[in-house]
Amino acid sequence: MPIAIEQLIKMFDPRSVSAECLHLIRAVPGITREQILGAFAAVAQRHPLGFDLLLARYREDRQAEQRARRAAADRVCRSPHPPYGTAVCQLTVTVALGRTLPAQRVVLAALLRKHGPRATLAAKQLADIQRQQKGLEKARVMLSEGDWRYQRNLAQHDALAGRSVALRRALADWADAEAARSPHCPRCRGSGQLLRPQPHCCDTCGGRGKISVTADHFLRSLADEGIVITPDVWRAEYPPWVNDTLNGLYQEMQRAGDALSIRLTLERQAVA
Repeated sequence: MPIAIEQLIKMFDPRSVSAECLHLIRAVPGITREQILGAFAAVAQRHPLGFDLLLARYREDRQAEQRARRAAADRVCRSPHPPYGTAVCQLTVTVALGRTLPAQRVVLAALLRKHGPRATLAAKQLADIQRQQKGLEKARVMLSEGDWRYQRNLAQHDALAGRSVALRRALADWADAEAARSPHCPRCRGSGQLLRPQPHCCDTCGGRGKISVTADHFLRSLADEGIVITPDVWRAEYPPWVNDTLNGLYQEMQRAGDALSIRLTLERQAVA
């Protein structure tokens, strides 16, 4: 799908005609906002699932995501599927939307706490707090418990401990939020390559630039929902079905994107 169409979906809200839509002229020159609205409406009617998936993926439209999930679940119910197919399908929709599975986020969050852009700063701040705490502990040895300076020393030490806890919590919250947004490898920043000590393939992601979803991520995510599928059963029944489901979702998005591109091209030709 052309980048211009992706940007169009990101910026243009098909439910309204907003001022920001004026900036879309560069992406699709010669087309009015009304024509864009008409193109969106036509594609939504012809390719409802694919269009909702595009809106959910590129606009984070929650209503569109809910419709897409219901439509995907209905398709599963109308066709032969393995046990817990509906639950597995919902995880597959998450993958198709470019997001991470719950179990995948645990891995990513741990990597972000270690290699993320905020990890280095947090490590320096925590190390500084530890140095201050050690200095206070050494000074406290020279004081008696009844000395007011001893009590002040304890209060300062406790305040530093509170700062340390707050820093760790903030780093963990940030890592959890980032892990839910993207599967990009935190260590290589999505490049698949590390430059130190010399250029080489990132051994964390295997050079893929992202933490790819695995069968274990599916199984652990299902277990979080109370659904237990053994690895042997998964290998025997699920991979082909999951791949077919995922490919079907990608094809729906591709068809909707292609239809939108064609419709906008026709609108532009009609104006010319």
